[in-house]
Amino acid sequence: MYTFRQATLDDMPIIIHHRHQMFLDMDSPERAEMAQRVFPGWLEKALPEGTYLGLFAEFEGQVVAGTGIMFHHWLPGSDGSTLRGYLLNVYVEREHRRKGLAKTLLQQALDICQGRGINTVTLHASEMGRPVYQGLGFRALNEMMWKA
Repeated sequence: MYTFRQATLDDMPIIIHHRHQMFLDMDSPERAEMAQRVFPGWLEKALPEGTYLGLFAEFEGQVVAGTGIMFHHWLPGSDGSTLRGYLLNVYVEREHRRKGLAKTLLQQALDICQGRGINTVTLHASEMGRPVYQGLGFRALNEMMWKA
C-alpha cells in the first residue's frame, strides 16, 4: 500500500536523487550532473521559504516516487492571479512505475495549486511523461527560449 506525504528539508537527498535519475533516464548526463552540483544550493533555500514544495509516494516506508512544485510570480492573468505553479522533478523508481503514482502525485500538486488560488501550472514534458500530463488536461504551447 502506498502512502503520500510532503517533503521536508531532511528529504533533500531524495529530491536530488530523483532529479539526477530523471535526467539520466532522459539521456541527458550533463543535466544530471548539474542536478547534483547546482540544484542542492537552490533547493536548500527554496524548501524552507516555500517557493518549492515536494510531494512523495512511499512504499513500506521508502520513498519510491516524487514531484515538486515551484511557486513563482507572474504577470496578472485574466483571473487576476499573480502566482503560477511549475511542476518539476517528476520521478518514479523503475519497479514502481505504471501504478498511477505519477498521476496521483501530479493531481495532488494541482489540487495544492488550486487551493492557493493558482490556476495556471506549467511544466516541460519528457516523451515518457507527455501522455500522463495530457491525461490530466495539460496541452502543448508554442514557447521559445533564448540562452546566452
